[in-house]
Amino acid sequence: MRIAIVAHNLIYGDGQGRINLEIARQALRAGAQVVLVSVTVDPELIRAGAVWEKVRVIKRPVLLRVVQFAAAANRIVDRLRASGRVDHVIANGYTLTRPHDLNLCQFVHSAWLTSEIHDTASAGAINRVYQAIYTRYNARHERRSFRAARKVIAPSRQTADELRQLGVASAKVCVVPNGVACSEFFPGPESRSELGLPEGVPIALFVGNVRTNRKGLGSVLQALADLPEVHLAVVGQTSGSPFLAMAAQLGVERRTHFLGFRKDVAQIMRACDLFVFPSWYDPFGLVITEAMASGLPVITTGRTGAGELLNDKCGTLVSDPADVGALAAALRHWLSDSARRSEAGLACRAIAESNGWVAMANRYLELLVEPPSPQSERDFRPEQASLAY
Repeated sequence: MRIAIVAHNLIYGDGQGRINLEIARQALRAGAQVVLVSVTVDPELIRAGAVWEKVRVIKRPVLLRVVQFAAAANRIVDRLRASGRVDHVIANGYTLTRPHDLNLCQFVHSAWLTSEIHDTASAGAINRVYQAIYTRYNARHERRSFRAARKVIAPSRQTADELRQLGVASAKVCVVPNGVACSEFFPGPESRSELGLPEGVPIALFVGNVRTNRKGLGSVLQALADLPEVHLAVVGQTSGSPFLAMAAQLGVERRTHFLGFRKDVAQIMRACDLFVFPSWYDPFGLVITEAMASGLPVITTGRTGAGELLNDKCGTLVSDPADVGALAAALRHWLSDSARRSEAGLACRAIAESNGWVAMANRYLELLVEPPSPQSERDFRPEQASLAY
């Protein structure tokens, strides 16, 4: 099998990049010839035998980078096919508009445009205008990419529904939940003091973008104000974040521990009591499955794809990210009973173990060679893609 994977990055520390890295690793283990059409690639893949077709693009602005990447990827894939070096192609959203086998859809820009938080997710008027242009451009062109794919893979039922609403034929939409590294994220004791956290107090953990409210940190801080005994650890780049000031205004700054960007998230998860992530919009949310693998009860919303993996034994789904009362009640429920948390941790770990990276990657490789249905074959005509938005 000869496979080309088209993605901006195939690296650790990047959600979509990690997904593609794991697919490439498993394909190489299976004896496939793998070509990586990408800007950055982890050296591990090159050592394992992958060939890197490096895409050179500017760093800023990101919109132009996206345009450059897709144009370059189209040329490279044309050349690879003409030379007979690949017979299967995997793309990621709007990275390729040439015909390909699988498109990994980790974000539907058209759905994000209609989100109630979209217009307020960026700080500053200029940045909001830029983000609106960026999102609309991607929304327009990702339709071309989806039409050019034989199958479009969603990480959750939520995303699959968004694809169908966009007009992608149901016959070509498949759901494959993203994997998790259970060997990296696992339960166990961890020294809080060495991580900059207080001992002897209940600590909830939030990991995500803390410069906008898309992940729901504002609601968590408001809930914290109603729980005087609870502390909150926050992992995420704080530069330009409004939430440090918000914590001070709410009087919870002494119980809110902003840890900044960290590479030791797995250790921090083991040091905390539960994970809270009331996102307004997330097609999946890898941090949720990482928390589950770490044995933490999870509080999230029905607007996160990974929330579909939860049941009432291992976490709580809050229907509205703005419902501070429901969020506070969920935090109180899990933090008030250590036995309940322990039982939930076992349930979470079991779910995570059934959704490892290898299982995910094998499912992608199976879909790669699975014959198309008649309906999806009829839809596999990129020249018919609508450019109207």
